[in-house]
Amino acid sequence: MLSGADVSRETVREILNGISLGKRVRVHFVGIGGVSVCSLARLSMELGVEVSGSDMEDSPRLRELRSLGASVKITHSAENIRGADLVVYSHAISQDNPELSEARRLSVPTVNRAVYLGSLMTDY
Repeated sequence: MLSGADVSRETVREILNGISLGKRVRVHFVGIGGVSVCSLARLSMELGVEVSGSDMEDSPRLRELRSLGASVKITHSAENIRGADLVVYSHAISQDNPELSEARRLSVPTVNRAVYLGSLMTDY
């Protein structure tokens, strides 16, 4: 489990609130091909978030996200998180993942997908 540099649900809400102020907000999803992470990426796009992500294999789910405007890479690489305001990951992602390591090195906020989901559902 990764938690060293993770941010709180409240911090995630502050980042996402930038959308209502006309700010571009980009969220990068590590392991975007997973069922729960893919669903969060899609919901985020519906809320106006610019979505990027990465996975190790292409799939119909990823092709659908691309068709909706997401930028998806089929590799985990430190360069993939450049320009992200927030990096979301699941517990399936290892601690030495290059994207998480780079996000933390650059002080880009990171958050587990469960906390991210909770931040999206606060108003429901």
